[in-house]
Amino acid sequence: FVVAAIGYELRVPIAELRASSASVLLVNAAFTAGYGWVLVDDRGSSTGGTAWVLALTVAHVALGGFGFRRRMSSEIAALLVAVGLGLSGVTLALALDGPALVVGWSAEAAILAWVAGRTGERRALVFSGAFLALAALHTLADEAPADALIDGVPDLGQAVVAVVSVGLAALVMGLLVDRRDLWMLLFAVAAVAFVYAASLAIVDVIQGDEIERSQTAQVALSAFWGGVGLVAIVVGLVRDVRELRLGGLALLGIGVAKVFAYDLAELDQLYRVLSFIAVGLVLLTGAYAYQRVRAA
Repeated sequence: FVVAAIGYELRVPIAELRASSASVLLVNAAFTAGYGWVLVDDRGSSTGGTAWVLALTVAHVALGGFGFRRRMSSEIAALLVAVGLGLSGVTLALALDGPALVVGWSAEAAILAWVAGRTGERRALVFSGAFLALAALHTLADEAPADALIDGVPDLGQAVVAVVSVGLAALVMGLLVDRRDLWMLLFAVAAVAFVYAASLAIVDVIQGDEIERSQTAQVALSAFWGGVGLVAIVVGLVRDVRELRLGGLALLGIGVAKVFAYDLAELDQLYRVLSFIAVGLVLLTGAYAYQRVRAA
């Protein structure tokens, strides 16, 4: 089927992507990779199944690279490379697990963003965003779910590695793209990831088996969010960066909302008071800094 699709493009090359050739390649890749893996894995060799999908990945990328140098349509060559990239994500999922898989997907996202920047191929940027989304979703589902901010994580090292990998990939992608809306979004994802990683560390290090220590962790978390938001607001004011000010206000608002929505309902009286004092001091400091910087 691959030979048929490519042969038709070589005999009658056109600038656009033919629906027939594209359909043949996509269906063939999905069927061959999926059914081949099932057959090999059913024989008791999961490593062999992973190797099968990896071989198809390399073959599609190599054929696509060869096609760019020949009189084959550049669109069909790009589709071959795209199929290879999609299969590479599947190969990583089969070969790796846990934070290693997140690191692999994050690295692939950063590499594809670099390729998009060097070649001007926007579709590579779409694949880059897809791999970043996969890494982020896997992290939130397995390594560092949202309830870890209350209960902690089973393995802090693995959780931090996964979250930081997503943040670094988003940061690299933001530095490589030239569209303002995209790099703003990517920088926001990176900032959220780094704050989230630090929050996980605070909760996991401070909290223990005792209820008192667990409540201390929540007070520290509220103060941390408020403090980081305050710093972002001040830096945004001094540097006159509107987006940084808005991000700081958003994080400060989340910290205040947490005090009212969680701390007030779940913590003992002493820790509720401490949370209110910490966030109140942050708000007063922020208001003072805002007035001074704005006046200057």
